[in-house]
Amino acid sequence: MGLPCRIRRGVGRFARDARGHMAMIVALLAPPLALGVTVGVELASLGAEQRLMQSAADAAALATAKEQTVARSEARDIQASVERFAFSSLGDYPTRATVAFQSARTEDGGIKVVGTAYRPSFFGDLIPRGGFRIAVESQAEAVAQAPICVIGTTDQGDKFNLSDSSSLQADGCLVHSNNDMDVSGVARIQAGVIQAVGVADGSAYYPAANTGALPIPDPFASMSIDPPSTCRPAGVLKIDSGSTPLAAGVHCTNIVVEKSATLALGPGEHHFMGELLVKDDTRVTGDDVALVFHGLAARAEFADRASVDLTGRRTGPLAGFVLMTGRTGAREFIIRSSNVDTLVGTIYLPNSTLKVGTFGDVIEDSTWTVIVARDLEITGNPRLVIKTGYAGSPVPVPRGVGPRGDAVVRLTQ
Repeated sequence: MGLPCRIRRGVGRFARDARGHMAMIVALLAPPLALGVTVGVELASLGAEQRLMQSAADAAALATAKEQTVARSEARDIQASVERFAFSSLGDYPTRATVAFQSARTEDGGIKVVGTAYRPSFFGDLIPRGGFRIAVESQAEAVAQAPICVIGTTDQGDKFNLSDSSSLQADGCLVHSNNDMDVSGVARIQAGVIQAVGVADGSAYYPAANTGALPIPDPFASMSIDPPSTCRPAGVLKIDSGSTPLAAGVHCTNIVVEKSATLALGPGEHHFMGELLVKDDTRVTGDDVALVFHGLAARAEFADRASVDLTGRRTGPLAGFVLMTGRTGAREFIIRSSNVDTLVGTIYLPNSTLKVGTFGDVIEDSTWTVIVARDLEITGNPRLVIKTGYAGSPVPVPRGVGPRGDAVVRLTQ
């Protein structure tokens, strides 16, 4: 047998032996390789489940901490709230694992959430022993926030404007514009917190204004403020002497209060379809009242030396409001008298500008006032005083403003 032939036979035997050895090696390695791949996939899945559980615990802690800031919420079941918020974040994961969340209050009044999850592992829960277990923890607290007392709702066009020697004093509460702020002349704003979504022109902000803030939506945008009936404003009712009572209802005439007369508004809701002009040395009074102005022809003006003392509604759908315009109202609401001393409640002008142009203190005798208007313009030499004496007031504060505005919450762990 020649050498080439022997070489070929040797190579063939080696190839057959190598293939056999390789097949044996592959057969031996296949189970651990498959197990390794399976374990790798499961560990990756376990990591995703850990992140899902942590996100659910964080969401539950934040949402429950915020919920607990709502008035009279202390009696609510914190555990039920945590479970509701946590499970809503988990999708179908609870169908594949046994999931539980426990809650507790922290010493500083925050919310602590502990979440656990279990699902079976390989080979009868032997790898790892007892199955896959996940444990997460989260804590959240409500950050102290100044009550919301002034909101400029427009995000375009007119901006929040103070000029001349005017001032806005809103100690201890939040003054916010969804647009820009402009403080010119020797005007100033003093408040607990001042912020604008846009820019803040001028420098007389105490403390300094925060710019680039997140918008605050109109808190009353979904509220119905339609009158019980409608009519076209016609004629003029002049009240020029003595004291004239006016019962709550729909007022279809333009009303002028002049000379030294008094207009005494009865308790309830007064829907004005035309103008209300109060001037000279007159007086307007009303307790447990809401004045609502509807339509483009409706407007109100307190001028000259007119004295105004109004306390908002205590009950009913407009509880907490004292002056309002309807959704179609786009006229200005004007205060040109320094004797507008008392407006207790919320002034809500969703499509109107509140203009204050007088001298001296305005609404300084009110226990509390909230202004939510398209925009605010203060000129001349007035000092518009916003107080926050909510506690003990017979006029309730509407949800979304005052101390019942949206709380800011944060994770602490």
